Amino acid sequence: MEMYKHGGNIMYKSFSLLSARILIISFILIGGFYLLKYSLPYLYPFLLAIILSFLLNPFVSILQKRFKVPRVLGTFIILTGFILLIIGLFFILFIEIYQGAIFLAEKIPGYFHTLIQILEYNFNEKILPLYEKVLSFFFSLDAANQEKIKENLDSFASYLAQSGANLLQETLSKIPNILSALPHSITVLIFIILSAFIITTDWEFLQQKLTNSLPAKINSSSKSVIIHLKDSLFGYVKAQIILISITGILIFIGLMILKIEHALTIAMFATLIDLIPFVGVGLIFIPWIIYLFFIGDYYLTIGLSVIYMIIIIVRQIIEPKIIASNIGLHPLVALIGYFIGIQIWGVVGLIIAPFILIIIYALYQAGVFRWIWLFIKG
Repeated sequence: MEMYKHGGNIMYKSFSLLSARILIISFILIGGFYLLKYSLPYLYPFLLAIILSFLLNPFVSILQKRFKVPRVLGTFIILTGFILLIIGLFFILFIEIYQGAIFLAEKIPGYFHTLIQILEYNFNEKILPLYEKVLSFFFSLDAANQEKIKENLDSFASYLAQSGANLLQETLSKIPNILSALPHSITVLIFIILSAFIITTDWEFLQQKLTNSLPAKINSSSKSVIIHLKDSLFGYVKAQIILISITGILIFIGLMILKIEHALTIAMFATLIDLIPFVGVGLIFIPWIIYLFFIGDYYLTIGLSVIYMIIIIVRQIIEPKIIASNIGLHPLVALIGYFIGIQIWGVVGLIIAPFILIIIYALYQAGVFRWIWLFIKG
């Protein structure tokens, strides 16, 4: 009897310790989530500065160790070069858009005139006869039905007018917010640059201080997480470069087959547009296809539609596999991650999901989940 009680006490104690460890882990995860959620709006410039410093530090270290450049000067050179590179890329993009705008400014008046003529022809030949038929049918109805139809039409017109007014009001009300956000954005950008400069200059000192303040086990795990995170992030960037390159090649080949002028310029511009989330190359192809349909150029309409569909299908097929192979995940896991991301955050999940998968995979590779499970088991 005593042995049974003793065994029961041991089991109860083990269960209590297991429950306590699960509560500790749950509390840490939930507390970390809410801490990140409410502190992120205030700390994101410094987080971005840390990421920027993390990317620039290897180049600064090369200047310091191989070319004996003082670290402060090396940080200034690398950071300035990075800023100039970004400005240069935006300048090239601006020049491309400017040249494209000049080209369109020369062509659009003729295209617009042709479109108006086609719309006018369709209105006179198709819409107007249909309107006359509907009108004759309307007057053939009795007065009660006519009144009911008029009420429904008035109600629908009022709804459209109100919806249009609300949309216009919301759009106009956002303009002051956008303009007022510009000074704040410039301030944030300055803080990011200054913080990145300070962090990169003192990178080794800050790293040493952080290492000394943490237990050896956490230091070992953190280094492993950072290594895997770095590999996964570079793999993701590499995957995106591969994807947009494939998109550009497909567009160039398709436009060459259709014998469209400036095929290379259009393909390069579409490759840059493909980096824009949600819309991608559809920003170019959809308006282009609609215009060609209205002007009656069905050959190019079908041709561009086929190119666009091929790009979408190829992207959907190869994107999970390429990203997964470069990050190190199985394609099925990447696909499940994308699906869960879309279910939770909608279309934005397509952007968020890869980074969450990268972090989770880095933690898994570093053995963090195994360490947590061993801690729970005791």
